[in-house]
Amino acid sequence: MTPSMKSSATKIVALIALIGLALVPVIGSRAMVQDLFMVLTMLVLALNWNMLAGFAGLVSVGQQAFVGIGAYGMFAAVILWGLDPLIGIVVGGVVAMALSIPVAFFAFRLNGAYFAIGTWVASETVRLLVA
Repeated sequence: MTPSMKSSATKIVALIALIGLALVPVIGSRAMVQDLFMVLTMLVLALNWNMLAGFAGLVSVGQQAFVGIGAYGMFAAVILWGLDPLIGIVVGGVVAMALSIPVAFFAFRLNGAYFAIGTWVASETVRLLVA
């Protein structure tokens, strides 16, 4: 494959956009950073939904439990343990993964509407335990 002028221009534009996004916390206002964080968080959740429902064909209504538990794990690591926020993100991911293993053991045995109901029950169970 020979790189074309269009592909080279696309790579340059993508690199400039990536550098611009990396500089937003330095040159942008606090409100801009918070809005961008919220938009990117919603984008990740939409990608999560697309991967599960679009590619795998499984309609899940329980992924908010994993997002919430991961957020609780991250904030516990940062606030209670005094870890760096970037390390806290990894800790939150590990906590959400630890919850997902037993839930997946039961949920992936279900099909169709039963899978949706099973993930909903798992989500409500986590909500009740946290509350």
